Amino acid sequence: MTVNIYMYQTIRGPGKKAGSYTFILEAVVKNKPATLTVTDTLEPMSENKAELTILLKALKRLRKECDVVVFGASNYIVAGINEWLEEWEAADWKNKKGKDIANMDEWKEVRAYMKAYRITTSSDKHSYSQWIEEETQKKERQRKDGK
Repeated sequence: MTVNIYMYQTIRGPGKKAGSYTFILEAVVKNKPATLTVTDTLEPMSENKAELTILLKALKRLRKECDVVVFGASNYIVAGINEWLEEWEAADWKNKKGKDIANMDEWKEVRAYMKAYRITTSSDKHSYSQWIEEETQKKERQRKDGK
């Protein structure tokens, strides 16, 4: 079985900010399409930490062995999964300058999921793109209005 994860969030740029996010899990279960959508808010954090937080929230919903394809992930997530994680783990979670990597705890969790599930990323435009952005922006307006 393959589970697709579609993600979008509103935290952008440098510094810590609050924001909103949406993720969709999509799979075919018993020959029928099934989706789970979660839209919520995020406490102030960096854009990169927000991406990792959302990915982990989605991965925590998985219950069975499956392949996972992550859509809508940032370059940070894509490079982390496809290039950096094995290198960081081998270097005891240090960067090339010998310092702890940013968001180490979150990356360690992602790495543990990668050992349990076959996780890949996709930059393909997906059919949920506009809808997921609109839903997240709606949640963001509610968050800013205090609702």
